Amino acid sequence: MMGPNAAVEYSPAPKSDPNFRRVKTLIRDSASTSRTLVCATTGMILLLPLLFWISSSNSSVALQEPSGATMVTFSTSSESEAEDRLMADGGVDNAGDSLSETAKLGRMRPAPEAEVGESAEQQEEGAGAEQDDRERKQEGGEDEAGGAKEESEGWSSRNGRGGRKAGPAEPEEEEQQQGVKEGKGEGDEGEDKGKEEGGRKSGGAEVVVVVRDSKEQVPDEKKETYMTLMGELVGQVAEVLPEAEKRENGQMVKHVRAALDRAEPLVEKWKGDRTWAGEEKVLGLIKLLEALRARAQEWKSTLSTLDRLKKKVDSLTKERNQLDLAAAKALPKALHCLNLRLAVAYGQDDEMKALTKAREKKQADKFKDPSLHHYALFSDNVLAVSVVINSTVQNTKEPEKHVFHVVTDEMNLPAMRTWFALHPPGKMALEIKAVEQYTFLNASYCPVLQQLQAAALKSYYFSQHESEGGGWAGKAKTAVKFKNPKYLSMLNHLRFYLPQMYPTLDRVVFLDDDIVVQSDLSPLFTLPLHGNVNGAVFTCRDEDEFHRLHKYLNFSHPFVKEHFDSNGCGWAYGMNVFDLDAWRRLDLTEVYHKYQRMNENRTLWQLGTLPPGLMTFYNLTEPLDAHWHVLGLGYNKEVSVEDAQGAAVVHYNGNWKPWLDTALKSYRHFWTKYVAADDDIVSQCNIDLNS
Repeated sequence: MMGPNAAVEYSPAPKSDPNFRRVKTLIRDSASTSRTLVCATTGMILLLPLLFWISSSNSSVALQEPSGATMVTFSTSSESEAEDRLMADGGVDNAGDSLSETAKLGRMRPAPEAEVGESAEQQEEGAGAEQDDRERKQEGGEDEAGGAKEESEGWSSRNGRGGRKAGPAEPEEEEQQQGVKEGKGEGDEGEDKGKEEGGRKSGGAEVVVVVRDSKEQVPDEKKETYMTLMGELVGQVAEVLPEAEKRENGQMVKHVRAALDRAEPLVEKWKGDRTWAGEEKVLGLIKLLEALRARAQEWKSTLSTLDRLKKKVDSLTKERNQLDLAAAKALPKALHCLNLRLAVAYGQDDEMKALTKAREKKQADKFKDPSLHHYALFSDNVLAVSVVINSTVQNTKEPEKHVFHVVTDEMNLPAMRTWFALHPPGKMALEIKAVEQYTFLNASYCPVLQQLQAAALKSYYFSQHESEGGGWAGKAKTAVKFKNPKYLSMLNHLRFYLPQMYPTLDRVVFLDDDIVVQSDLSPLFTLPLHGNVNGAVFTCRDEDEFHRLHKYLNFSHPFVKEHFDSNGCGWAYGMNVFDLDAWRRLDLTEVYHKYQRMNENRTLWQLGTLPPGLMTFYNLTEPLDAHWHVLGLGYNKEVSVEDAQGAAVVHYNGNWKPWLDTALKSYRHFWTKYVAADDDIVSQCNIDLNS
């Protein structure tokens, strides 16, 4: 078969010659064929823009890596949808990577022409064209025309716009294509097929994105970038571990250690012999480390906020404690009014003075009678003392057998005497004296008086600055509760001189001024103490560590550590039974003096009377049943009201005293019911008795 541009040579011949007619027909057919081919070529060129538009709307674009890569197909109808599909296939480890960024990383390339997706009609048309070419070549057609045609078709195929497929692939190309196909499992093929169908249904083009999983496909500079980033993330995440362990955040510790166990070996291998673990694995770990870093930063931010709040709460708590202490220190205006009015009345009423002296003279014998029940009460608070005595009288079956010994200071002595001249305790005997009347209590005899007069103790008490030194004494500086003025008053230390103050008595019940007696205390005077000196309610319960001796004494001091048990149980002052005969035999006042001298620099205990009491009466205290003395009504809101109601004595130890506005309302009625509310001076001074 002759080509369209073939030259035909012939000799002149008559038109009637049959051969002439055959040649003429052949020339005409050849010209017709040439015109047909020219029209077809022109039409294809004109249709290229249309085909381009159609292909961009409905066809598929295939981008792939060479053999050894994994192909992931998704629709480009929306960027977010593409990212979701990419994440589902595990091709991109960071869901935040956009398609453009992926392309910049070199993860998308145009596919070889043999992999260009075509429609069935285009393939059939291409197959037909190839068949015509082969026929033309067999018939001796021109090689140049065929070559031009193949070149045109190859250009169209490479650009994804051709209507026909290129000729048979070279063996090398077939191997490459076969490697790509074998690299995809059956699941991947089904997944790609579903995505292709979804892409056509949505009207958007589909893109095949390739993520390399071959160690040889990632450039060295990119490997270095990835591993440098991973190394930085490992360091940042590792910094969180000590804080998480310190804060006992088990979940954070678990996740951080797991991530570091996976990432650190890869970083070390890369630094050592440049071992590459694969792009997919590396990017997955980078994503994990970034998530942990973000979580750790959020956690540390939360901790920082909590720490600031804790500091603020601590500051407010300290301020509240200081205000409570200031309230406990200061005498309320109403009580100050009461003391002043009573003192003025005593000074102006000579008859009241004479009456008070006559009554005390009449009861003098009872003050020394060891067969009676004696109570010792030391205070400068008139109203508080009146409640203690009034509650004891009202709950005692035989008040004539009971004697109260009240000791106050010279300033408050007139007010105290006036009150009980106006409100005598019935048949109960009452002795009222000033501490200054006990002349043996002087600085030469009492170490505590020497210390109270020392400049160091005054500086300690009145200073507003914390101690510059460390150790036990330095810690004492910061304890607000030890700034209470009662620790500077000798009235608070008289409890250690009971045998000297009452030499004829053999047993005394000691009472604080912030207690209320709710039942008859007579059984305490016959209660066996089994050779012990002190009878008291112990305050530690089961595993409670708060009231153990190590909370009161400095067990870093060699003497304390050697002579006392740090886990020994503490007991409470406020309601105690003392065997004065046993006290004298053991000369415990001198033992107290010894400890007081040793503690001149506050190295054994801080200020207060309970620590030296725990040492002085160590192994000499008889436990009493808990119902005899219920404590905590001045600070502990958790004290059961039922327990308080059933107690023989309730104690408002703490800063929230019942005569203050800060008193706990749920317990205040136990105290106010024993106040002489009908007294004219109480009314005139507006003392608040509302529970």
